[in-house]
Amino acid sequence: MWFHKMRLPDGTITPGRADCEALLPVFGITPDLFAGKSVLDIGCNDGFYSFYAERSGARRVVALDNYAQHPDGLDNFRLARTAFGLGVELVIADIQEGVPAELGTFDVVLFMRVFYHLSDPWRGLRNAIAAVGERLVVESHIDRWAGERYPAMRFYPNGEVDGDRTTLWGPNVTLFMELLQKRFGSVASKLIAENRRVVIHASSPRA
Repeated sequence: MWFHKMRLPDGTITPGRADCEALLPVFGITPDLFAGKSVLDIGCNDGFYSFYAERSGARRVVALDNYAQHPDGLDNFRLARTAFGLGVELVIADIQEGVPAELGTFDVVLFMRVFYHLSDPWRGLRNAIAAVGERLVVESHIDRWAGERYPAMRFYPNGEVDGDRTTLWGPNVTLFMELLQKRFGSVASKLIAENRRVVIHASSPRA
């Protein structure tokens, strides 16, 4: 089963439910974000954003996922990488355990649709931040029920979000802003998908 909908070079369109091409402008992702940069795509799944980054002129792209929640994604990734004829590096690892030290840091780190699936989301985000050289892009489910006056996060033990038992957490936007503003000089957020999700661009990591 595919998650990413993408057009392969032979014209085949993969049957994913996430129309990634259409989401690029929503997420503020353009070729300029990647041109000449090193890119780490955490939670790469089927690989659309990794492949888009390399096709946009990134000088190095590493795709990282443990595929625990979407095992089909590994075969999908390899099929698409072969179809595109690209050199994206695949690393099978759990971001909660950290980015393998030998990979170093990256100009751009994508942390999209990951945070709220993790059993230890703060550890995962902290490890993602540690790999950032210039910019971090986060996209996540949020829970407006939690309010915005204080940073907060709701726990879903029983698949309360659309029956999806892999969605474990509902952070509010204030939580993300508080966490990221301590570590980046510039943090900008945008509510999307009827205010049920947020995309955040954070840049200029603090020393």
